[in-house]
Amino acid sequence: MNNTFLQKQINYLNDILADTLKSFWDERGRGARYRTTLIGIDRYIKLNENSFIHKSENCLTAMQNVKTYLEGHGIILSMSYNQRQDFSEVLDVEIHGCLHLGMESKLLENGVEEPLACPCANLIMYLIEQTQGLTTELADIKIINGEVCKLCIVIFRPND
Repeated sequence: MNNTFLQKQINYLNDILADTLKSFWDERGRGARYRTTLIGIDRYIKLNENSFIHKSENCLTAMQNVKTYLEGHGIILSMSYNQRQDFSEVLDVEIHGCLHLGMESKLLENGVEEPLACPCANLIMYLIEQTQGLTTELADIKIINGEVCKLCIVIFRPND
C-alpha cells in the first residue's frame, strides 16, 4: 500500500469521524466533550492487551506508558507533559504529529467552536482512572498552528 493511498484513507476516516462528532456538537454543544471520553479506549486495550495498564504505578509512569504506546504505534510523533498544582492537580500535555489532527481541524472548519474529542487524552485519563482510582477531566484542548495539540487534564484527588 503506498503512502498516498494510506493518507487518503486516513483523511476519509478523519472526515467521517469529524462529521459524526459535528452532529453530536450540534445537539449538545460543549457538553458533547463529556460524552466522548471513551472514544478510542477499546482499540488501545485490544492492541496492547492491557500490558501498559498494569505497569502504571503513579500518574507520571502512566503518562510515560501512554507516551511510549502512542509513539510506538505511530499515532503521534512525540508527546511532552508536566504535572503542576493549581486548584487541583493538573497535567499539561503537548502532542506533536497526531493522526487525529485532521479530524479536529475539520471540526473547527465546520463551525465547532473548539476541539471536541481527543482519543489520546482519553487514553491518559482512562489509564489514570484505572490504575490510580482517581477522577479526571479534560479541561481544555487547543490546536496550535494546526500541528500541535495542547491538553489540560485535571486530576481530582480525594479532598480536592
